[in-house]
Amino acid sequence: ECLTVLDFIGLQHRKFRMDQRLGQLCNETTRIGALKAVQGLFPHLPPGCTLHLERTAQRTVLKNLKQSLGQNLASLEASLRQLGPDASLSTFLEETRVDLADLYRSEGRTWSALRRRSDFDVEQEGPMEKRLRGALCRMTHIDDSDYLDWLEVFLSGPMSDCPDPGTTERIYLEMLSASLIGYTPTRSPGSLEGALVCLREHPVIVRDLLGVVSILRQQLNKLTISLPREMGIPLKVHSQYSSGEAHAGMGNLTAGKPRMIDAGVFHVEHQGLDAFFVTTRKTEAEYSPTTLYRDHALSLDLFHWETQSRTTPESQTGQRYIHHRERGHKILLFARESRNDQHGRTMPYTFLGPADYVSHEGTRPVSIIWRLHHPMLKDTYEFTKLVRA
Repeated sequence: ECLTVLDFIGLQHRKFRMDQRLGQLCNETTRIGALKAVQGLFPHLPPGCTLHLERTAQRTVLKNLKQSLGQNLASLEASLRQLGPDASLSTFLEETRVDLADLYRSEGRTWSALRRRSDFDVEQEGPMEKRLRGALCRMTHIDDSDYLDWLEVFLSGPMSDCPDPGTTERIYLEMLSASLIGYTPTRSPGSLEGALVCLREHPVIVRDLLGVVSILRQQLNKLTISLPREMGIPLKVHSQYSSGEAHAGMGNLTAGKPRMIDAGVFHVEHQGLDAFFVTTRKTEAEYSPTTLYRDHALSLDLFHWETQSRTTPESQTGQRYIHHRERGHKILLFARESRNDQHGRTMPYTFLGPADYVSHEGTRPVSIIWRLHHPMLKDTYEFTKLVRA
């Protein structure tokens, strides 16, 4: 069977979003992703599918994509000046056809920073504003509807009292603090009370984040699944989380116990679970030979995963993985396509949810097949499946 589509490219308006049209065909959600897809002759289409652009059409499309990517701060500033000081973030994005992720694509590119460049009134900077601005560009991935709802309510309020221990609200505050302020030994606020003080000292950052949250809530477009209530973990299957957000959500990272998170395997003993963080497209430049594990989806609900290189089936760790169900132990999987996105920012992980042991083979490392409780969404499967040359 064959399907032939002829889509003649005429004299489109210069603001026409070719990246959106092509992105729907080749599963790319950003302008730079669409540009790379066209330049690479669409390398990640589903098996058996071909997308071919005639030479003149390809030149036209590439010109459109490169022009749309050429929106530097100066051009964005000119657009905002034209709209005037009363323009909201939502209006600006709609009128300029700029994506939220494009506006916040690098550290320092925020709505308030753009308003300052345009000589519009913005409050004085707080003591840590430069660092917090850098964190905002790494928060445009949030697509957990409950977390976004909480952020909107919390950031709109006085932010004076810490939520009670053990509540979802307190976990959400830990997630926000870990992502925005940081929970490393040199950056932690020391306590959630310290995090609240930091937020109150930076009203401009809070307003910027509120604007981001509002746009992200409008963009929600997928069904997510809550974990069983008894787990006490408010993360949603199919949602995206930074490493800090995920670990704070599992109770593995708190303001009072900051730590460096640089491994992909974590035993969270007090929760009775192991969490695996997988990057499916690894490069030798980013990972050592001993960590180039072969981790990939076999189907929508089966995932092939390799343990750390020193693990054997007979070891305590190997036995915990293999017999996790009999021991009442939980396995959680997170996956992302690569370490960094097109703009060089650290990519978030998609939460694949709980999984059960199916089979294993080999040693040092052990290859294990897990069955997910909830099948992956199709776009997640596309970046987690094994890509054969």
